[in-house]
Amino acid sequence: MFIKNKNKLVNLDSVTSVVIEGTKVIFNLDYGISLRNVNEKIIADYVYFFYDSVEEVQEVIKIVSKVFLNSQTSSVSNRYINPNKISFIKFEEFDKQDNEKNRIIVNFNVSVSFNGINDVKTSDSIYLDYNRKADYISEVNRFTNILEG
Repeated sequence: MFIKNKNKLVNLDSVTSVVIEGTKVIFNLDYGISLRNVNEKIIADYVYFFYDSVEEVQEVIKIVSKVFLNSQTSSVSNRYINPNKISFIKFEEFDKQDNEKNRIIVNFNVSVSFNGINDVKTSDSIYLDYNRKADYISEVNRFTNILEG
């Protein structure tokens, strides 16, 4: 499925995640690109659309929400995750020594530079942090149920 805005189309099958920032929608893609003048740092490619109204963005959210995951209670509730682009998820439980760490780490199947070092690669990822333990547990269960089918 493609989403269009003005003179651009983006294939949602190639999108790892979508970020909503007001009337700007950023589509992160499933392949890496090199940045010039930054030690050839590799990042996930992206394309962004500027919409004329919040209502247009709401239409995009409706489309994306049908197949992408979203966590309204995490630190990044403006991000939608394509489950077909996830390589693995790690659930980090509460650890008394590190204070509370209620985090879901979503790793995508795209390689990027690790700490800006071009010859060291890692997967592109998103960290979903939760202030409340109950929200974290609820999201772990919801994500697991959705992804395991």
